Amino acid sequence: MRTKLLFQIPFQCYLTGSSKDSLAFTTTFEVSPFSVSLKLLSREDNIYELENGEKNERYFTHIDYLEYALTPLCNEIAGKLDSQTLATQEKERTELFRTLLIIVNRTLQSIRNFGAVPHIQVLNPETKDAEAYMALWDLRVLASGEEHTIFPPTSAFALAMSGKSPLEYLRVQDSMNVPNLNVRAWPDIEEALQDNSDPPPEKEFFINAIEFLGVRNFRMALLESIICLEIVLSQYLRGYLSIQRRLSDTRIGKFLTPEMGLTARLAVLLDLTLSAKDLSDIDLDKITRAVSWRNGIVHRTGRLPQNVKEEALRDSIGEVIALVLKLAQLRDRINSSPELEQIAQKVSKDNSIPVPTIFGLARHSVLVEIQFMFKELPSEKVLKNVAQALGEELARRDRRFKPDKHLFIRFLKFPQETVARWREGNLECPDGKPS
Repeated sequence: MRTKLLFQIPFQCYLTGSSKDSLAFTTTFEVSPFSVSLKLLSREDNIYELENGEKNERYFTHIDYLEYALTPLCNEIAGKLDSQTLATQEKERTELFRTLLIIVNRTLQSIRNFGAVPHIQVLNPETKDAEAYMALWDLRVLASGEEHTIFPPTSAFALAMSGKSPLEYLRVQDSMNVPNLNVRAWPDIEEALQDNSDPPPEKEFFINAIEFLGVRNFRMALLESIICLEIVLSQYLRGYLSIQRRLSDTRIGKFLTPEMGLTARLAVLLDLTLSAKDLSDIDLDKITRAVSWRNGIVHRTGRLPQNVKEEALRDSIGEVIALVLKLAQLRDRINSSPELEQIAQKVSKDNSIPVPTIFGLARHSVLVEIQFMFKELPSEKVLKNVAQALGEELARRDRRFKPDKHLFIRFLKFPQETVARWREGNLECPDGKPS
């Protein structure tokens, strides 16, 4: 049996899902020099059902710990995982503690940003408190089937009594702010852990704004949301002007000058770049009102206007966040369009079919539409070859793309009649097989 390190950190959250089975899962990822196994654990292991709850939140449990099992990736590291060595050698102990912090903080950041779970903060302890933290986490060495505790719990108790407990990062304003994690977000969290992904700005600022709204700090929620809007709007506009309008960086730089403020960009550029449908989903009055409040805070008073009601603040901040998420989606779609266009042209040429239109969707899913004008559809064999070619090309682009899971194709006959579909690795022809 290989030597392992085991430990648990305190972690409060409600875990919700659509079934009892969905609430039990583990994941693995690597942080050199370890392979890490992670579980979410409850003290009582009780699962509750809300009879009138929404489908995806009908079952819930309370999570109390994150449990880790660390397996060394090389024998050299395994040789250092000796309880006596770690207890007596400060250098080895400090080096290990830094690695444990990287593992824990990657977990907390991934759950916070990719799971959209507010009120979770990373740990930032002092190195001199390493022993106390590892005692609190019940750090153990598992070797030859036996567990050995490295540090006595007395050092953790002393740290807690000094007012510097590692539990500080879990404290919330009241019970209403205990974090809630829905298992639907777990695939994104797992990928972030495994890929060591940094969140895009909309995720970072979005969760900051939600957190401040939760504790009714509307000033900070407003500032976070508007900063995020400025960043994402600029990214979206640069992508649109560069990729869709094919303007040079020099022309874009002259156009998007600091003199063109956020209000002007919202008032003019959104009308010029967004579709009528997208514009209809935006309440620009509430958004520009939020921008004016932010300008008042930053450039004049340092505080919100005293006569603004909470409902108005929440509505305007909510509209800003909704616009940010819409622009981020459009930004990603625009930025991926050149690569997807290359794939479409290649598949078209290789299979003698019209150029497909490829849409990148969430969670690696891809929708492809192929419009046949006045010709008969190709044979079933050709359609399957097209699906296989698209799957292979898209898999080269995205290593997590699984054709049988993520690829959806609509074969259309003019004007917009769906005559065949490809999904879950199968060709479907509603009106019989193509010729």
